[in-house]
Amino acid sequence: MAKPGKDPPTRRRPAPYRCTVLPPSKNPKESTMQLRSTLTAIAVVCPALAAQAYFSPAAAASGNGNVNNTLPFAQATAQYQQVHSLSSFSSQTATIFTRMRFRAKAATTGGSADLELFMANSPNDAFNASQTFASNETPASLVNVFTRKIVNLPNVGANVWGAPDFAFDTPFPYLGAQHVSWRVVIHTNTSTPYTLDCYSDWRFGTNTPYAGCQHPQGTQTSKHNSTFRSPGQPWDLNGYSYLPNVPLPGAVLIGDNAGSWGGIPLPFDMGAIGAPTCQLVNNIVFTIGGTSGANATGFLGIKMPTPQDNNLIGAVIYTQFVFLDPNANALGAFTSQGKINTSIPAPVGIRIGSPDIAVGAPALVPRRPAAGGTPRAGHEAT
Repeated sequence: MAKPGKDPPTRRRPAPYRCTVLPPSKNPKESTMQLRSTLTAIAVVCPALAAQAYFSPAAAASGNGNVNNTLPFAQATAQYQQVHSLSSFSSQTATIFTRMRFRAKAATTGGSADLELFMANSPNDAFNASQTFASNETPASLVNVFTRKIVNLPNVGANVWGAPDFAFDTPFPYLGAQHVSWRVVIHTNTSTPYTLDCYSDWRFGTNTPYAGCQHPQGTQTSKHNSTFRSPGQPWDLNGYSYLPNVPLPGAVLIGDNAGSWGGIPLPFDMGAIGAPTCQLVNNIVFTIGGTSGANATGFLGIKMPTPQDNNLIGAVIYTQFVFLDPNANALGAFTSQGKINTSIPAPVGIRIGSPDIAVGAPALVPRRPAAGGTPRAGHEAT
């Protein structure tokens, strides 16, 4: 159990997905988590009072997510929580959840798991989710919806709901006016792998036609990669001078136009100002500077904060790196390829605590009653 004031153990993979998995705790409420804006595809079922599907995010109703994940049901032991903003649900009509389903991304091979599942109203939305599980649960609303037992997780084909499928022992009242959290405690598990459909607000910039120019002593043309996210989340902007073992001042040039800048058509051929083969591909609204590392790639990493402004959703941002060295050319500067960061996504609506990789989005699905008004187990409403 992760104790207050101490960090839980972590395992690391390359960005963007670095999270924390926790072993089962005697007091699950005392566990902590790291946060990522990603969602696992699930479905929750309701009785007759709401014969319609509830999804979070709403996009889960019409197609698969953009990533996949083996959390949490491929973990031998884990405590895992997701927090869903009210705005991420496809409906805010009050109802009763009686079942939760997950959608497989790839064909899964099931096993046996000793687990239990909890749901609660959350005082926090996804953006403000706490690193302490208990702080994301309103105590009076906490329900042990699926009591601890041995579950045989099924073999399920790709893109199929029911991986797994939990019929609740105690229903959960969805008020339609509060954020929701759900948490699973896995005590033991033999299921591995178990790949789920997921949603993430991580996106990767695409290349401009211009591929960058090369320093005379460089090993290759200067490069740039970008990872962008929803408003309010940081972006990772990386440049590579490929001048080995020589620290250079550099900056990322950030703009909103790749057609012209102050009346100058873009891309601009920098040969006319002393940087042959180099181009400027976007206008410059602002820059963030730094110094490249004394290593083989000349790496310069910039983490750019963004405002939590929904007016940015759907916008296109252009980025390019420039490195400065008087030995490069007459201008003393050379540029990387550009990146087109389009379009800025909306938040997926949740955050999670987990191991090393991204997790996607629950879809909450009421079920339609059978004849006589009795809900049919496992039937998703349309």
